[in-house]
Amino acid sequence: MERSDMINVAVCDDEKLFLKMMKRYIERYFELRNIDYSIECFDSGKDLISISSGLSGFDIVFLDINMEDVDGIDVAKEIRKYSSSVFIVFVTAYIKYSLEGLRSMLSGIF
Repeated sequence: MERSDMINVAVCDDEKLFLKMMKRYIERYFELRNIDYSIECFDSGKDLISISSGLSGFDIVFLDINMEDVDGIDVAKEIRKYSSSVFIVFVTAYIKYSLEGLRSMLSGIF
């Protein structure tokens, strides 16, 4: 299958629970629409930017804004050094949102 036939996605979040949830949400989205996809997960901004020019191989990158080692804003700047066409989606969690609220928002997806 050619690269253009598949959507390549990266998900980067240092919180393992949210990383897993985002991955499952994205998988479900593509599966319901019969879209071929590939998802690669990274649990730190440092790990994601370590692939350097490989960053341009992603069509979409979901980035947590608040990460310990390298924040999502800096990761996005690094991605832009290699590609201006990668879609970047910033995600973040605030303490005021409980897991119960997140479960309610994502109900019916899993």
